[in-house]
Amino acid sequence: MSSERYIPTKYDFRNYLQFYAGQMVSMLGSSIVSFTIVWYITITYSNPIFLSIAYFCSVGIQVFAQPLGGVIADRFNRKKIIFTADTLIAIGTLMYMILFIFENQINKMSLLYIILAIVCFRAFVSSFQWPAGAAIIPLMVPKEQLSRLNGIRHISWGAINIIGPAVGAVLYAAWPLNNIILIDTVTYFVALVPLFLLKIPKTDKDKKKEIEKTSKGSFGSEFKEGVKFLTATKGMVALFSIATFINFFEQPLWVLRPIFVDAFHGGTEKDLALIIMLGQIGMFISGAVVIIKKTWKNKTRILMIALYVQIAGYLISSIAPKGQMWGLFVGSIVMGFTFPFTNTMLNTISQTIVPPEMQGRVSSILSTVCMAFNPIGMIAAGPLANAIGYMPLFVGTIILGCISITVIWIFSKMRQIDPMVEEIEAKEKEIRKIQDDIVKLKIEMEEEKYPLPAIAD
Repeated sequence: MSSERYIPTKYDFRNYLQFYAGQMVSMLGSSIVSFTIVWYITITYSNPIFLSIAYFCSVGIQVFAQPLGGVIADRFNRKKIIFTADTLIAIGTLMYMILFIFENQINKMSLLYIILAIVCFRAFVSSFQWPAGAAIIPLMVPKEQLSRLNGIRHISWGAINIIGPAVGAVLYAAWPLNNIILIDTVTYFVALVPLFLLKIPKTDKDKKKEIEKTSKGSFGSEFKEGVKFLTATKGMVALFSIATFINFFEQPLWVLRPIFVDAFHGGTEKDLALIIMLGQIGMFISGAVVIIKKTWKNKTRILMIALYVQIAGYLISSIAPKGQMWGLFVGSIVMGFTFPFTNTMLNTISQTIVPPEMQGRVSSILSTVCMAFNPIGMIAAGPLANAIGYMPLFVGTIILGCISITVIWIFSKMRQIDPMVEEIEAKEKEIRKIQDDIVKLKIEMEEEKYPLPAIAD
């Protein structure tokens, strides 16, 4: 573990929040466009297979490309990477707009293939933007503010997940498709202003590299460094194995929830919308709790408690009697309530333990591992539901998930992470106190050296 750690200042934190606000505006535009494209494929082709293919084009590309994006984020200027990626994503949006201007002149299936190609392009570029954005957080956010920031991120993501589809649905009925897509380009330019004002601090290691002009290793060797760091840090592999297993075993409900509501419970699109909204409300409530409480001790224990509560919510949704939508309503709000706790603890642990110069590659490796089995879960969910039924599938998979995370928790070194995190946080707090004392001492010395003139009566 690197001993050279830059200690973020209050100015760095404010600067990051300005940048993040701009990124949220851009994400809102992307959310509107994503909903619009998904809905267009749904009503134009009326084939769930095409939606599944679009999902794989998005998620599958990122699973394979993010490790490369992480290495690049640690090798090159992260601000330039974010700018380049955002610009290329905006170009992809313009491709959508041009495509739909000439929609009537293109064969229906050819149009779908072009849409999927653009989805792949945007997903590939996002694989470089996300690690670069994640890597700057520990450089600009003080350790005691990480939990609060991650809570803010969950609340803002939840708001975007509600507002984006709602705005997209309203505009879809009122505007031409190419006009709706133009919104994403506008939000891109809005996000450029705080991006240009962003000043990312450099670690001592970065400065030494610039002075010495040392040659960098290969992409493969730097990727291996990230893997080596994870395997050498006690408990980290176990921690993110838990995240991987719970993501995998929860996939059936997430993938099949629309048809579970419609075909099994006889619900409508309003019921599904209410289920999603209640989940977001649960996220808002717990996200606010995370923000109000600055720091959290025993993060791995909090994570495990939240996961068991999440499993309980999953079971409530799974075993709701046929036609009784209240079970899905309650289950959704319970599961939504746990997400800010689980993700905040995971992110804060990673952001605290991983050295700043390795944040890009390590965060991309962890994200890839957590998402790696999601496509498999999606593919298997449909055939298994047809073979054994919805309830047996949902209950069986979540029980397997519960057993898996319990075994890992009991027999791994995951519990050794908490003392490590608390030690790093305490050291940074002590260093910041010393820095503040030095600043105060300098001010006092200046005042003694140049005293203010006395004011005559």
